[in-house]
Amino acid sequence: MRYQVAIATACIAAQSAAVGLAKETSASDLLEQMTQAWYDDVFMVFFNDNKDDVEASAIANLELSKGKLKETCELGSECRQISKKAYKDQISEEWKTLIKSFKKDVNAQVLKTKKTVDVAYVDAVICETDFPCCTTPETTVRNYYIEITNWKKEVTTLTSQLDLLIATRTEMETDCP
Repeated sequence: MRYQVAIATACIAAQSAAVGLAKETSASDLLEQMTQAWYDDVFMVFFNDNKDDVEASAIANLELSKGKLKETCELGSECRQISKKAYKDQISEEWKTLIKSFKKDVNAQVLKTKKTVDVAYVDAVICETDFPCCTTPETTVRNYYIEITNWKKEVTTLTSQLDLLIATRTEMETDCP
């Protein structure tokens, strides 16, 4: 678990460096700064670049289905300008409301995610205590290493002695008929 948190923090730090955020900031602050940077640099740029296209598309669809508006006199044109300003103001307010709602939803989801991760972290700690990796006491394990080392020495000694005995037997068989 420690390694996963470290990796996540490193990823956030690397991403924050890529978008030019402060280095000495908590992971939570970095995430918030990255979210704001994405909102400003990606979402709002996309929105501003495309909002006129959405209106133009709606007008084009209406003209295809209902036909183009007919020419009007000066008073009719003024009426249309007033109508256009009214619908643009209404659309603008609706988009502002949507964007505020979106930001609130994102912030709420960040808080929900933090809460979920907090609960999962506690569960992970419980898993660690409920299912320990090694139930053998550390002293016993160290003693096993000492015994293994002693056995290795004894095997080495006995192997050397066996080699000497085999060499002696071979010499005796060669020298004695």
